[in-house]
Amino acid sequence: MGCNGSTNNAKKANGLKRKRTAIKKNYKQGRPETGPKQASVAVANNNNEIEKETHNFEVQESNANPLVEKDPAKVAAGPARKPTTQIVVSDNYNKDDISTIVSEFSGKKDMDICGETPKFVHLFEKDNYITDDWSPLLFAIHNQNLKAVRYFIEHQRYHRRLSMKKRVLGTDETQYSAEAFPLIIAISNQDEAMLDYLWSMNELWDNEHLKVVLQVIFTRNLWTMGMKILLGSEATQDIYNSLCYTEKKQFILELFYRYLYYAPEDMKEYIKGVSMESPYSLVALQYIMTEKEDSIIDLIDESLKYITVEEYAKMKYEADKEFLKFWDEIFNQFIERDGNFIDIAQKVKK
Repeated sequence: MGCNGSTNNAKKANGLKRKRTAIKKNYKQGRPETGPKQASVAVANNNNEIEKETHNFEVQESNANPLVEKDPAKVAAGPARKPTTQIVVSDNYNKDDISTIVSEFSGKKDMDICGETPKFVHLFEKDNYITDDWSPLLFAIHNQNLKAVRYFIEHQRYHRRLSMKKRVLGTDETQYSAEAFPLIIAISNQDEAMLDYLWSMNELWDNEHLKVVLQVIFTRNLWTMGMKILLGSEATQDIYNSLCYTEKKQFILELFYRYLYYAPEDMKEYIKGVSMESPYSLVALQYIMTEKEDSIIDLIDESLKYITVEEYAKMKYEADKEFLKFWDEIFNQFIERDGNFIDIAQKVKK
């Protein structure tokens, strides 16, 4: 799901593009079948008509369209068009209207807006990064300056992927970890607002980025609120829903048995609780059914509130044979349990 490019690039005026295409078409269709001299004269006359028509059209377009720049100096620097599409992000922490933020930073240079620009930055209190190639956007993320980040992204229209990624890969780093670098900075700062804002840009992230940020949280600072933001977000749920059932199984498997072992108690309780909710519940249920503690009875009872007949039928239709075989084995073993599990096992069977 990741997005290999950005949707932020300004588009050319559609009218100009259509007109030039039409002119070229008419020129080809109007080419006379005459001798060389007559053809040259005809082509010259046709070219004059083309130039006049194009010139007249561009003058009309410039006068009619305020986005067409008339100042030669500004034209040389490239067109400055007003964005027409909104950057869709979470509003959990964004209470300021973007117009208010733009007014606040009006007339200021980007490097002054972003805050401090140190030569070196320390993440997780020990990892040292050189900032020679950092953009103002990365500095703003590091400085926990959400207003500046919103200004650069929503108003200045920085290229989100290129402006936030880590340019030089380390020994153990991948392209995905480089692209997830702004998320890693937010996790190091334990900046809830920044992580929520950046991660809610669904089109930038896919399952590989999710793996990176989960691993960072579990191996670097065990940040419970960061985990809540990730698992509770629309972006993560979209990524999860895009996976095949074997990949969903792997996701839940790593969450429960690779990462959960190292987590503090409050994080363990949250992960198990949210895993019983949609969209994770159906796949997570098969892992919960293998556990022996009586405490899982409440978890399973909770998960049954979110699992629908339609969702179960969809799994049976889409999942591969190996996945379904594993599911059926776990299911059959669970409904045959006795003792305290009898009631919930019968409920699962229904």
